[in-house]
Amino acid sequence: MALFVAALLLGAGCARKGAVAPGGPSPDAAAVAEARVLYDRFHAAASPGAGFSAAASMNLETPSARRRVLLRLWGDAAGPVRLDLLAGVGVTAGLWREGPEGFTAFMPQAATAYRYPSGREGLAAFGLPSPFSLRELALALCGDFAQLFPSEYGRVRVVPGTGFEYSFPRKEGEWRLVLDAAGRPVSCAGGAGESAWRLEVPAWADGNAVAGPERLILEWQGGKASLYVREAGFRPDPWPERSLALDLPPGTRLVTVERHP
Repeated sequence: MALFVAALLLGAGCARKGAVAPGGPSPDAAAVAEARVLYDRFHAAASPGAGFSAAASMNLETPSARRRVLLRLWGDAAGPVRLDLLAGVGVTAGLWREGPEGFTAFMPQAATAYRYPSGREGLAAFGLPSPFSLRELALALCGDFAQLFPSEYGRVRVVPGTGFEYSFPRKEGEWRLVLDAAGRPVSCAGGAGESAWRLEVPAWADGNAVAGPERLILEWQGGKASLYVREAGFRPDPWPERSLALDLPPGTRLVTVERHP
């Protein structure tokens, strides 16, 4: 959190049918089949283009601070991602890139670039302990949640009045995904204890500027990030390699962090 606040201040596999999960109404055979069809439809709705772009405002809340920033993201569905972090009109708080080499965050006001082994570690270091990489979070802003989950789920249960909840066993704790009757994500959650997190999708849009979620709310122990999507969409071709580069100015101090605690 400290780095993120500083930046703002400076800038101003289971059975095919799936098992029945405990803790909810037991679906009958027809409901189990419906849940399977719904999930297959959800998972088939992956990125319709090779590239994407999105713009959003983010309200970040922790017990010690509240901040608002603007995000501009662009990248390839299966490649590098760039992000410009704006703290106000004409004020660039950070320029970030996630790629095969890891995560780089350049803070112009400090003339310093931080490098982390992965996007998850980089985001956590800047006050956003997300279970997703920068690319995964960007694709979710564009409406592609399928890349967050495998093609097979472990268990399923009925969520009355909503749809179905699917469970996915993972080493760091079970993940859960709730889909509505249209196969759109309502929420997902995972982890346990201090590593627990929850992502909610309060509403979906269907317009020219946004054809995906209108808002995402990511919560973790001691914090919350609300992202309001302004523009989001896909493009048929990948971005030119030059568009995804992050050139560091001469004299930039480089700090390499092997692992974020």
